[in-house]
Amino acid sequence: MSGHGKIGFWPAVLMNINIIVGAGILFSPAPMAALAGSVSFLAWALVGLLVFPVIWCVAQAPRLFPGEGGFYNYCTKGINPTAGFVAQWAYLLGYLGTATTMLIVIREALVAKLGCTFVGEHPLLINTILIVFFTLLNMLPADKIGKIQSIATVLKMAPLLLAIGLLPFFFNSSIVYDVTQVPTLFMTLPMAIFAFWGFEACASIGGLLKDGPQSVGRVVLTAFGITVALYTLFHFSVMHIMGVDALTQFGPAVFPKYLGFAPALTQALATGILVAIVFSYMNSLFGVMLGNMSNFYLLIKNRLLIGSDVLGKTNSADRPVTAAVALAGVTWLLAFFIDTLSCAVAMTNVGVSTAFVFTLVALLLFYKKTNNIKQLLVTLLGCVSCGMLIYYSWMSIAPDAMQRLVYASPLAIGLVIGLVMKSLAPIQR
Repeated sequence: MSGHGKIGFWPAVLMNINIIVGAGILFSPAPMAALAGSVSFLAWALVGLLVFPVIWCVAQAPRLFPGEGGFYNYCTKGINPTAGFVAQWAYLLGYLGTATTMLIVIREALVAKLGCTFVGEHPLLINTILIVFFTLLNMLPADKIGKIQSIATVLKMAPLLLAIGLLPFFFNSSIVYDVTQVPTLFMTLPMAIFAFWGFEACASIGGLLKDGPQSVGRVVLTAFGITVALYTLFHFSVMHIMGVDALTQFGPAVFPKYLGFAPALTQALATGILVAIVFSYMNSLFGVMLGNMSNFYLLIKNRLLIGSDVLGKTNSADRPVTAAVALAGVTWLLAFFIDTLSCAVAMTNVGVSTAFVFTLVALLLFYKKTNNIKQLLVTLLGCVSCGMLIYYSWMSIAPDAMQRLVYASPLAIGLVIGLVMKSLAPIQR
């Protein structure tokens, strides 16, 4: 087959980096520095090592289980249709947690960074405005959504590249790396893990790559490696520019104020970076709501939910209007119930990790059936890594077990609701 119209290796890598890099890197360094101080930047590399086996395994899934449908397809073919539904539904619920996270982060940024006190005084109103606005925006034709996302990508990368570029000029040799704080790195993992979600998205475009699905693994692993380096360097850079205490207190968004430039230039840079960061947060919410709508619509198209005929209605731009409205309502309710950043992040981590667990089980069954011992062992290592991700995410929700159960209840309730909606669907697949 001709390579015309296919995506080359490096364009695919850049596309995947764009999917991974989001708002997490712009708000995670502050709480990470509060926990692990001067060694907090190492958490990004630690997460890279921890998540690597999971990434490796997930990257093999589109090659072994070809076809559309992501986790639903992998787990349906590798296990059974019920497992496929649970994996896809848990993935959707996890990213509903991401939408909640972004609402919290946007409000905090508008108050703390731009001084919009009205936002802090009326959180429910702001949630409503943001959810309605981005729901309406996701009703636009796909090509227009793509253009908006492209512009936002430029704004998203600007703060990271600027800080990294300034590192040679602001390297602070007086910073002491306190190795006694290394054990606390594990407590920073939930925040760091959150910033890496999205690597799995590229696994679904194997058919569009010039070298076919067999190159998905190389694309995903290369993009992930570059992202790990980018995150580590950015965190390291702002820590040297600002100092550990300032990074902990104010976050990386205000690093231009520590550059020592002329007041006018400092103010211009600071304002520009703040606006870029807030727009980046907005873009992340926009993208997450778009992804949630697509994942929800996938289940609707396969008639796996009761009311699929109603939920599947689209507008003139072929966008699923009813599904988008339903998800907007659910997102609002979650944001009303969950107003703690660590809880919202943990919901994402546990929900998405659940989808990975089912995918890893599908791979284990496949490798056992084909007697591929080498890949079976690698997948078992992936299971261990995934178990650690879930454990640290679970422990970060709240100090005691009862609180964790309460805060995790939206995920459990959501899974039950999903299974009930599936059981009442007129056609099962």
